[in-house]
Formats: sequence, C-alpha cells, structure tokens
Amino acid sequence: MILGKLLEFGCCPAKWWFIGHFLWFGFSYWVVAHKKALHGGIYWTVVVGLALMMRLPVILYGGQINKDESQMLAQGITLMVDPVLYHLVDPTTGGPLNSYLLAVLGWLGAKIDFHLAHFLSLLLSLFSFYFIYKIIEVLRNERIAQVVVLPFLVFLSFVQDSNYVHYNSEVNAILLLSVVVYAWAYLAKIQAYTPWRLVGFGVMLALVPLCKLQGLPFAFFWGLAILFQFWLAKPSKFWQYFGWVAVGVILTWGIWVLWLAINGVLDDFYNFYIYANSQYSHRLTDERPKFFYTLVRFPVVVVKKAIELNYIFFPILVLSLSLVVVNKTLVKERLRAILKRDYYFLPLMLLYVVAISLTIIRTGSFYAHYFLFYLLPLALIFGLWLENFSKTWYWAVLSTQLIFFVVLVKDIVTDNPINLYPTKAPQAQISEVGRAILKYKRQGDHLAVWGWSCEYFVESQMPQGVAENHTTRSAMKHPLQEVYMQRYLRDMRLHRPAIFVDAITPKTLWMEKPEVYKHENYPALAQLIAANYTLKDSLQGVRIYVRNR
Repeated sequence: MILGKLLEFGCCPAKWWFIGHFLWFGFSYWVVAHKKALHGGIYWTVVVGLALMMRLPVILYGGQINKDESQMLAQGITLMVDPVLYHLVDPTTGGPLNSYLLAVLGWLGAKIDFHLAHFLSLLLSLFSFYFIYKIIEVLRNERIAQVVVLPFLVFLSFVQDSNYVHYNSEVNAILLLSVVVYAWAYLAKIQAYTPWRLVGFGVMLALVPLCKLQGLPFAFFWGLAILFQFWLAKPSKFWQYFGWVAVGVILTWGIWVLWLAINGVLDDFYNFYIYANSQYSHRLTDERPKFFYTLVRFPVVVVKKAIELNYIFFPILVLSLSLVVVNKTLVKERLRAILKRDYYFLPLMLLYVVAISLTIIRTGSFYAHYFLFYLLPLALIFGLWLENFSKTWYWAVLSTQLIFFVVLVKDIVTDNPINLYPTKAPQAQISEVGRAILKYKRQGDHLAVWGWSCEYFVESQMPQGVAENHTTRSAMKHPLQEVYMQRYLRDMRLHRPAIFVDAITPKTLWMEKPEVYKHENYPALAQLIAANYTLKDSLQGVRIYVRNR
C-alpha cells in the first residue's frame, strides 16, 4: 500500500485505531510494570511518536474544526500584512500572542491554514505535558512523573472532540502556566533565587494574559504562590525577591504598552481588550446566569460538557474515592503525613482548582475547552496520590485508555464513525463560497465578512479589511454595540476592503436569523455597501459583494 493511501482516513479506520491502542497499551504496561523510570529520551520519543501517529487524521484534515481556530488563523494572516494590533485585528478574549505566533510561523515560510492549526494544537499540548512531567519529577520523582502523564498523553492521542483538537485560545496560556509552575517548583527545591530567574518568572507571568485574558487570575494566583514561597524560605529577602519578579512583569508590560502607544492603539487595547472583554458573557443577547445558581450546578455542567475529558476525570476521582472506601484509617494517616511534610501543596492545588472554577463561572461561558485548565492541578494531585499510596494504584492510569477502547468497540459494533476527521479529498476542498471569493480576489486585496464565518479568510488567504473578523459584537445587542459598530464602519471607510461578504444564513453561529442580522438591517452599513459595492454572487444564502474599482 502506497504512503498516500496509508494517510487517507475515512470515517472508520479501525485497523489504524487498533494498532494504536495495541502500541499504547504495550508501552503503558512497560512503564507501569518497570521498577525504575525509563530513560527520559526514550520515554518522550515513544509518546510523541504515538501521539503524532494517532492524531494524523486530525492534522491532515484540511477543514475547519472549530470557529475559534479560523478566527485566530485569520488574525495570523492579517498580522503578517500589518503587525500592529487593532489596525486590522481585534483578538477579542483570545489574546494577541496566539495570533502573533501564527504570523511568525508565516514569516518563516509556513502556510497559515487548518493543517498548521491542528498540528500546533498537538505540539503545544505536548510541550505543556512535558513541563507538567518536569514539575512532577521535581516534586516527586521521574518514575511517578512517567506514570502520571500517561493517561493525559493517551487522551491527546485518541480524543475526537473538536473542543480539544483545534488550535484553541487556551493552549498557549496553558503552556505558559505549565512553565510558570515548573519554575515555581524548581525554585522551591533549589532555593537559588537569582535575579535572572526571578525576572524570567515575572516575564512569564506577564505574558499569560496576553495569551488568554481569562488567564489573568491564574497568573495572579501563581504570583501570590511565589511570594508565599519567598516568605517561607527567605523572609529577610522577601522584598528584594518580590522586586525582581515585579521588574519582569513591569518590563514586559512596559514594552507592550510602549509598542501600542507608539502605534497609536493603546486606547483601543484598553477599550476593546480590557474593558469590553471584562463585560463579556456567554451570549451577548442573553442575561448572564445568576452566580450562585451557576456555582451550585457547575459540577453537573462540567460532567455534561467535558465529554472525553471525563475519561481522565472519572478514573482519578474513582481512584481517590476507592482509597477512602478500601482503608479509611490508612488514608487519614497518609493525609496527615502529607500535610505535615508538604503542608501547603495540597491546599494550594485545591485553591487553584477553585480559582479555575470561579473564573469559568464568572465568564458565564461553559466552553468545553475552558476545562483544559484543570489538567495541570489534576495531574499534580494525581502525582501526590501515587507517591503516598500503594504502587498497586499505578495501574489505574490504564483506565483512561480502557475507556477509549470500550468506546471504540461500541462505535464499531453500532456502526458509528470512529474518526470525525476524514482526510479524503472532498472533505479538504475549499468551500463553494471560498472558491467564489477567489474568483474576485486580486493581489493585495482585503476581505470583510459580516457574520461568523472566519473560514473564508483562511480559504482565500486574504487578510482582514476590518478589525472584527466575526461581527457578533457589532451586530448583536449589548451595551457596547454602538462602539463596535462605529469602529466597523470606520474600518470599512479607512481600509476599503475589496470584497465584502454577508455570511448571515440560518446556519450562522449565534446570528442564525437573516431577517434580524443581515447587513441591510443596519442603516449606516447598508448605505455604505450600497454606495460602494456591487453584488456579484449569492451562494447558499451567502452574498459576495465586490468594491467598485
């Protein structure tokens, strides 16, 4: 069979999945049964190879998996043309660094498309788990680290939920937080608080909210954690160490603010990234749910929405409960020993879980990819359990793969697709609308899309002609709607995008009512389009307008 055929994945590549499960089970059994840690190089070579193998269908899939990745890809394409934020790019809550990373890769020669996004999702997640591995190695030992990380790597390999395989706006923030916690653990161990290390720690903390605005509370949390560490280890030098961390934060944000100010977009950054996003809720037209009501039902929400993440959550939860049921006396003794020897680690992790939960509840948006923030504290708590209880429990890490395997067999028996990302040609083609846009595109042209269809920027490889590439905030009623609409109109007049697409159809995300949200319902925008653009095509309800040259 030629390589091309091997890399074509339909809906049911059962042989590929069974081979992957066989290889993963064999390696996992070897790791758990081995009395000592494997060589780190061998461990990571194998797990990275297996993860890449099983995620090939996703990486090779040429279409959009999630709306968010199209949003960031469009921003990356645009920043290659104009790297100044808010000239043509509003990153909303996603954070500018996610899109700047794509732009840098574009400048280095990579094509900013869905293949790149799907590969980056896996690569950055692997880096995150590498640093989680290093954290556990520092806090516990390398063998425990290798055992603990296994179910998480299995999850990365077999997960199919689009929330976890697309290039989401959490993935870079999670990686940075993993590096931050590794630095925190490493400094706690060696207690060599050199200025460069502390400044570097401050720089990493400062970068987190530039990857994801909702990451700000987590950066603040770990900032407090390092200060607590200073107070415990070197109280006489507390203010000196605090000062060096502060230098890193101030230096990073000072450079960032200076860059924005020089380019005249500092006000835009505050108005649209800080203030507007602090008002952001799940759906602009809905009233945000009451906080205490959401708090009470939040565990149920997580169970319902996490889906395949539950394949990690449940085994660890069951393990924890089983320890209590099997031997309550032993558990009490070990917990006392844990709290005596390492008295603040477990409370710190539990507080971090609370901080993550409150941050998610505060947004009112229960997107499943937000739950990825839980993986870091979950892995560290799991490592604590395995260090302090019987090595028999090491075998619990195989339960995640077992669940994935049972689901695989069930889907085969019930004739359900086991691969949601077919890589044969029809699924990878540019959409009919994308092809129509390309007919009217000229070198250097910009595109504006009214609606939530950022895939058209990626398919046409055209930069944005307006800062808002998905127009929910201009189109939907909320306190700042008029501010967003005025900016949209300003960008249309200033940048004069060559092509305008009204993508409002009954299938449009959030704006599924053309009679309410089509551009003609906004008088100033309708007048601008009527005066400067000509309707050229109408496909599946999507209308393509070309500027009068």
